[in-house]
Amino acid sequence: MTGRPRRYPERCPRIFGWQSGGGQRNHPVWRLAVNCSSQGGKGMYLQRIDHLFSPGLFLAERIERRLLPAYNLNVIELGAGCALPSLLMSTVASPPATVVVTDYPDPGILGNVARNVERNAHLVTTGCTVQGFGYEWGTDVAPLLAHERTGYDLVVLSDLLHFHSSHGVLISSVDALLARSPDARIHVAAGNYTKPEVCDNFLSLAAEAGFTFDELLPADGESEWLGRSTVSGLDKMDLAMRKAACRYWVGRRSPLIIHKKGKKNGLHLTTYWKSSRPSAQYLLSGPLRVYL
Repeated sequence: MTGRPRRYPERCPRIFGWQSGGGQRNHPVWRLAVNCSSQGGKGMYLQRIDHLFSPGLFLAERIERRLLPAYNLNVIELGAGCALPSLLMSTVASPPATVVVTDYPDPGILGNVARNVERNAHLVTTGCTVQGFGYEWGTDVAPLLAHERTGYDLVVLSDLLHFHSSHGVLISSVDALLARSPDARIHVAAGNYTKPEVCDNFLSLAAEAGFTFDELLPADGESEWLGRSTVSGLDKMDLAMRKAACRYWVGRRSPLIIHKKGKKNGLHLTTYWKSSRPSAQYLLSGPLRVYL
């Protein structure tokens, strides 16, 4: 084949459609629609919110393929933009119990979040609740924890690592929001346009704050777009290029393991979660069980 090399587009249609690949029995066709808001106000200084970037599509494919399970969990997405991953998660057959979509408290950005939540409310699977909130990283998380006092089981960060100077406040918010549980996870996707040293800075600061991240590399046969849905404005080749342009990590809290000698049962192990706040050590479990 000759001609110009194909480039993957970052700009999305103003209304971006994600149509299920269903049509068969028990797999009805539905169409998720998210608006990529026009720039304006504070949003134009924070991010290009008239774009849908590759990491959001990358996570959406994993959600559709059931590689990011969240059944009956409490999920929050920070800096959600048009919120494709979190909204798609709310529509699957085994949805989270709660999905909270957050972004910077700017009228333009939040108005777009609210419209996307409302536009797709009829697609939300029974048993899942979807809410949208304004939230600036590093500020008080109390309003976000009003109904999830023990924290969220799953935190989604899609295309946020390029905010290099905000890594510290972003990590502090994740620390305050993520449940202190051995099963709580952070899913992070970044585009290759985020420089490796910027990603490394986030991972280094996260490790200092008590988190462990594993990068998941593509397996053999995973380079193609494997989602079944039709995505408006992008064909399979476009989507495969977008997918290949991403990096992906899954994070968790790093435990501190304290050895204690019991009177009757020999050696006991007690686990504490590390925290970015030096004065805080959170007891997770009693003796006998350790989580790595």
